[in-house]
Amino acid sequence: MGAEGAERDAVGALFEELVREHRVTGAQLAVYRDGTLSEYATGLASVRTGEPVTTRTGFPFGSVTKFLTAELVMQFVCDGDLDLDDPLAGLLPDLGRAADPALGTATVRQLLSHTAGVVDSIEYDEMRGPSYRRFAGACARQPALFPPGLAFSYSNTGYCLLGAVIEAASGMDWWTAMDSCLLRPLGIEPAFLHDPRPGQGGATRPVAEGHALRAGGER
Repeated sequence: MGAEGAERDAVGALFEELVREHRVTGAQLAVYRDGTLSEYATGLASVRTGEPVTTRTGFPFGSVTKFLTAELVMQFVCDGDLDLDDPLAGLLPDLGRAADPALGTATVRQLLSHTAGVVDSIEYDEMRGPSYRRFAGACARQPALFPPGLAFSYSNTGYCLLGAVIEAASGMDWWTAMDSCLLRPLGIEPAFLHDPRPGQGGATRPVAEGHALRAGGER
């Protein structure tokens, strides 16, 4: 075995050890070094069926999509379709009629930096709807936490509003814009936690299920 093979085995062994130590149900690791891609997989993609994780298993995007959403916004900024200092009321008419007028004055830049004064999360009847434009209407009924630009407050809602901004700039729903404008050109086959587009429910590759591992070991 050459030095490269030994190093690969050492990385794989350390990966397996850490997965066991931290009681991770299933995981993948990819290491790209000196032009060579090494891939590792261990554990279960589903504790319900016992299906193992492979290097082809998709792990659905969750909060990690924030940096992808930000990248997509910047793509539209570079193309001239958006301006970072555009007020939201001009992009999302519902926010121009917001119960708290301050929400409409917040900018794309402030949404990106969590300084728009938007609440962290909201719940409404159509959370799983086919467009984030409807989400803007729900946000319009919420009070601002503080005047835009005054402070930092982490906000999932703010990034959902960025999804609506992307839809306004692109004429596509967020899922389609993310898929066709960013992920596919990068060679990334996405696995969304929720994809409301017709005909998109069936995955083209295995997808890991969500699960929880309790302190006593019960899954």
